[in-house]
Amino acid sequence: RHWEDTRLRNQQLFDIIRRVLQDVSLDLDAVQLYVVGLGPGSYTGLRMSLAAVKAFALPDHRRIYGVSSAEALAWDVSEESQSSSGTIIGDARRRHLWVRTFICQTDHFSASSASDWKLITSDELPSLQASVVATSDWVRIGSLLQSVIPPAITLIEGRRVPSAGSLGKLAVARIQR
Repeated sequence: RHWEDTRLRNQQLFDIIRRVLQDVSLDLDAVQLYVVGLGPGSYTGLRMSLAAVKAFALPDHRRIYGVSSAEALAWDVSEESQSSSGTIIGDARRRHLWVRTFICQTDHFSASSASDWKLITSDELPSLQASVVATSDWVRIGSLLQSVIPPAITLIEGRRVPSAGSLGKLAVARIQR
């Protein structure tokens, strides 16, 4: 499920989780592993999701596995664009951006870092080495990206967030390896 919460806090989260579990006839007792995105992302959103997953997992000592949200998003956009890599950019504030590129392998569900996290200025965007770029901060930096990302780079327009499916698949593939 995807929803936009217009309030300051994710007050719909537990109602949505309850409805999703009902829709798929799943009880929380059947869940053996919880997977959670570790960011980068909204501080409040990350705090809420980490607290929620702990609340579900701790009573029965269930496992929790964290995956980089940027890595899962890179997998989503590289698969969508049929590229072997995805570069994720975010607003670090104070005229800086954070950026990281991931190599995504289709033969087995995996993504690995092709670069370290970098803190750059917008002046450095035209020299970015990437095949496809996406951001979850489109509202704040979308127009900047449109104006400076070179035409040779595919820019996924609009706000993108990682899918729960990709977070889960990346976690399971890592655990199995």
